[in-house]
Amino acid sequence: MKLSGKIAMVTGGSRGIGRAIAVAFAEAGADLVVNFVKNRQSAEKVRNTIANLGKSCLIVQADVANASQVNTLINRAIEEYGRIDILVNNAGVIGLAPFLEVSEKEWDRIVDTNLKGYFLCGQAVAREMARLKRGKIINISSTGERFVARGRAPYCVSKSGVNMLTKVMAVELAEYGINVNAIAPGLTDTDINRPLIRDESLLNERLKHIPLRRVAKPEEIAKVALFLVSDGASFITGETVWIDGGDSLQLDIIKRK
Repeated sequence: MKLSGKIAMVTGGSRGIGRAIAVAFAEAGADLVVNFVKNRQSAEKVRNTIANLGKSCLIVQADVANASQVNTLINRAIEEYGRIDILVNNAGVIGLAPFLEVSEKEWDRIVDTNLKGYFLCGQAVAREMARLKRGKIINISSTGERFVARGRAPYCVSKSGVNMLTKVMAVELAEYGINVNAIAPGLTDTDINRPLIRDESLLNERLKHIPLRRVAKPEEIAKVALFLVSDGASFITGETVWIDGGDSLQLDIIKRK
């Protein structure tokens, strides 16, 4: 699965799953645009890693929930490379609060980043891809799009929205030769999940619902992303690939701490 000559953009690409995907794409031969919102130091480390692989990496600070900043992000990428062949919508946030205590500000923070951000970036990049009549887009979702997780109302709703957004984009962008798919990771070893993973009691309880009885590595998510943007997946669109160790085979409603 080679991406030589391709230009790939990964939002939220400075750490976790986004970082793993960006590095995997570079290893396959792509040049990168890595977006970050706060941690420039982490983004620079990713750029250095990609440079050591012999590929270029443009890092751009932008809040994907802000249309003006998204336009700046896309324009910077086009100025640098002339086009965008691949987009991975990955930037996301999470929160924990009972439904009766979720504030409007917290709802907007999570839904705007996780769903509106995918819409804004997807639309802006797809307009560029449509001119070339080709492109690959991946939306990073979550098992939260299907499972009810207590205390995660805005997160689950946003990820459920990503599921439908992916299908709508796939149908409407097909005429332009653009494939759109989603990946729904289960529990993965990232910064967001580390507090749970480090709590042995909570982790053991969570693993009871995962048939493979372990946590995913970001690199495992990246390998699936690499396949979905390769020629091997040229006739796949509108699908969500679940990478959850069998978690989705369990009951749709799970009581989680």
